[in-house]
Amino acid sequence: MKHDAEYLILGAGLTGLACGLELVRKGAKVILLEQEDAVGGLSRSLNKDGFVFDFGGHRFLPKNKKIEHFVSQLFNGNGMITVDRKSQIYIKDKFLSYPPDPRDVLQKFGFFTCADCLAKGIYARLRHGIRKGREDSLKDWLLNRFGSKLYEIYFGPYSAKLWGREPKEISADWAGQRISVSSISMALRHFVSSNHPATYAKNFLYPKGGIGEIARRISSSIQEGAGEIFLQRKIKQIIRSCAGLLVKTSGPGQQEGEFLAKKIISTIPLDDFIRNFQPKPPEKVISAANRLKYRSLRFLNLIIKGARITDNTWIYVPEKKYIFFRIQELLNWHPDNCPEKTTSLTLEIACDKGGVFWRMPDEELFRQCIRDLEKMGIRLKGRVELYFSSFAEHGYPVYSLDYKDHLKPIYYFIREEKDIVICGRQGLFRYVNMDQAIEMGLSAAAAFSDQHKKESLLRFHQSPDYLEKGLYWRRNEL
Repeated sequence: MKHDAEYLILGAGLTGLACGLELVRKGAKVILLEQEDAVGGLSRSLNKDGFVFDFGGHRFLPKNKKIEHFVSQLFNGNGMITVDRKSQIYIKDKFLSYPPDPRDVLQKFGFFTCADCLAKGIYARLRHGIRKGREDSLKDWLLNRFGSKLYEIYFGPYSAKLWGREPKEISADWAGQRISVSSISMALRHFVSSNHPATYAKNFLYPKGGIGEIARRISSSIQEGAGEIFLQRKIKQIIRSCAGLLVKTSGPGQQEGEFLAKKIISTIPLDDFIRNFQPKPPEKVISAANRLKYRSLRFLNLIIKGARITDNTWIYVPEKKYIFFRIQELLNWHPDNCPEKTTSLTLEIACDKGGVFWRMPDEELFRQCIRDLEKMGIRLKGRVELYFSSFAEHGYPVYSLDYKDHLKPIYYFIREEKDIVICGRQGLFRYVNMDQAIEMGLSAAAAFSDQHKKESLLRFHQSPDYLEKGLYWRRNEL
């Protein structure tokens, strides 16, 4: 059966959903195609026996009024709570506060380690201030701001564990967007003032029902209007024909589908879009798309009887000897994420699709993770009632040193396709937060009538400032 629509949106993550709702509100006929069995993309949640699990930790931190208002309308100003963020780093058999508090480091690591970190950090800042050399890699960026000792203890191992490659192979573009304490001098100011750095959000917004509740509410609003959403639809071909843009899909039980539209907004992984497009793009475009890489994530979710384990929202675990790089206790995100007298943990494991940790049976992974938790002093013997894995194949776009060189020919190709817009984290191969994903969707809805908006989406224009700075909701909470 063939379905017709004015707009066809590939992917029902936050960007695709926001775009769909904006178009529906303008009276357009819209169809969304989603490969998974639920909407939300990486910002979705699943419910298992009354326990809510997210696909990684996602906090809603709107930076402008428009996005705050868009989400606030979905909840009628009710349904989100403000959560105090508390994070720790587990390193060298000790729990340290995050952002790093020099007093805490001094107490747990001693004077000489602290002095070494401080001296090498100050030296690195002074040297960089004088020489102002290039910062091509993540390693350059980190060494210039924190010095060799802190890089050796924390930043280097954590980065290598997350990316599965050395920090010298990752672009410095990643760092300014994601590291909340951006230098040793900022850490010192934090030490003197006892306040959190201005770039670190010490609380955030989170809905009842998990972070995926935002996507579910957008989805409901779309379907109440002139929009349709088809789940479990894998994109097989995107064909330009005389009748328009035809998308062929496969569904449950090898069910095939055809969808015809005048315009397409794609939020699916950029390399998949290029490979499935017909007629085939130029060879240099296909070659560039094939060089784009993603870091995958596997989540081992534990349902646990008894009291909560920690009061942390996150625990960062940089050392390679532990399988997971981050731990979440969802009860600390919302009290309704777990039934009474129970708690849960999500252990985040960075891996490559098809690699050892991606393929490892749940039973073996569980045994290894339990051993790792016990080494950290988190003993769960007899408390785990159920465990299971969830997966995110396209967890992080890998910013290799030459990633922009790969994106340029692809962006140029898309720029010439007047009836196609790409947007979102996967669609643009660009790391963005939740509020930015929504903002991109709203911009994409207007991109066909405003070429400037399409051009804006295709520019490398991320702010050099950390993304948690200047948050709108701190002044006007939902």
